[in-house]
Amino acid sequence: MSLFTRTLPASLALTSIIGLAIVARSSGAKRAPVSLNDLCVSEGTIAALPAHRFLVTVPNVHATMNEETPQDIEAQFVYLGPAAHNETPSSGHHQFGFEMLAEDACNLVYVMWRLEPESTIAVWVKSNPDQHVHSECGRHGTRTISPERTRPLPPVWAGEPLSHTLRAKILGDMLLVFADGSLVWRGLLPAEVVRTHGPVGIHCDNAKLEFKLTVRPPAAGARIFPCTPGAESN
Repeated sequence: MSLFTRTLPASLALTSIIGLAIVARSSGAKRAPVSLNDLCVSEGTIAALPAHRFLVTVPNVHATMNEETPQDIEAQFVYLGPAAHNETPSSGHHQFGFEMLAEDACNLVYVMWRLEPESTIAVWVKSNPDQHVHSECGRHGTRTISPERTRPLPPVWAGEPLSHTLRAKILGDMLLVFADGSLVWRGLLPAEVVRTHGPVGIHCDNAKLEFKLTVRPPAAGARIFPCTPGAESN
């Protein structure tokens, strides 16, 4: 199934001057496509397709960039339906989104588009400064972040022949989330989370998708992260 752009209805666009200014400033920023070689797939599997596309069919996938880039990541995706072998997830959600400031499995930010049973953005942080692998922290240190401002998202239907776009970026302590080109979530991250360092990446939970990723290019001499596959399920 081919990917192509879909735009939110005009009624969903934010009217705030700040939001519109951010969109205008960021629209022309240079972006780089992500290939499978750029990713450390720490859990699950990702299949590489032509033209920088990826396919996920397994229930749980975590993957982060091998190199440090600005905290700005975008995915264009088609939702194909529930993941194989997990038609009714225990979490109650089929979702796709990003890991940001992903220092490790115990310290990171999740930005997720919950596709079913309803279309919403969910943001939470996981902070365990003295723990660094999932077997140590489990689900401890996880808390939901409430937005300062949010807007409804369009419904996402399994198998629809249209793509959606999800983008998230961190500016200082502010997280901005865009859906189909419009700012739909804005909020502040805790200070202790913003002080951490780590790559951006993707997380797919109980959803089968085809998608493309782009990021802001890394700076010269950007940090290279070791790739250590292992369970990261939250």
